[in-house]
Amino acid sequence: MTVDRAHMPSSLRYEAEERTIILRPARVSDASAVHGAVQESQGELRKFMQWSHLPLTVKHQKTRLKKAVQDYKEGRELLFHLYQSDGGPFLGSLGLHHRTLSRYAFEIGYWIHSEYSGRGLATLGTQCLVVLAFDYLGCHRVQCGYNEANTASQRVNEKVGFAFEGRMRNFETPPSEELIRNGLLIQPYTIMNALFPEDRSRLPWYGEVANHLQVFDGKGKLASPGFAME
Repeated sequence: MTVDRAHMPSSLRYEAEERTIILRPARVSDASAVHGAVQESQGELRKFMQWSHLPLTVKHQKTRLKKAVQDYKEGRELLFHLYQSDGGPFLGSLGLHHRTLSRYAFEIGYWIHSEYSGRGLATLGTQCLVVLAFDYLGCHRVQCGYNEANTASQRVNEKVGFAFEGRMRNFETPPSEELIRNGLLIQPYTIMNALFPEDRSRLPWYGEVANHLQVFDGKGKLASPGFAME
């Protein structure tokens, strides 16, 4: 599944009362900020993110972000960086990833800089991406999986309203003994949850988030719901 390139959003902006978040596509120039956030968040990331155990230098981040930018341009993987203001500090990363068999489905992933955790940013950012997926991209399914030991992700899933689908054994790559010694806490089971377009009416937050979410197209113009997928 790919998103029609003509419909690729250039940014998302949620504003309601005193709450603002901005989601914009990742850039190679973000490498230093991302590297710093990863280093400062090691205490949390190393528990559940195997990639955080790699020697991710600024150079490694640039290489990774170059691929992310290309994937975004081609509509394969949509990686966003999170901010609370234009030009503000990098707060974390959320993405719509193709890990399903359906051409019209995405999996949501996220991580938040430890300094900004506990503020509901992962929940609100995920809600914004759910609205983007259903109202603008025409997705048929949005799923979110988390390791059963990751109670923080469990809370995000519960707040968003994802429906439980099952426990999946060995869905993630089994960790090495070295990773376990270095603090990785993942268990054999991944909890898989999902949302579908018909769920929108039962989610108490959906209308409010949809009403306050602005999606801008590739030319920076305010877009309307109804984007298509190829």
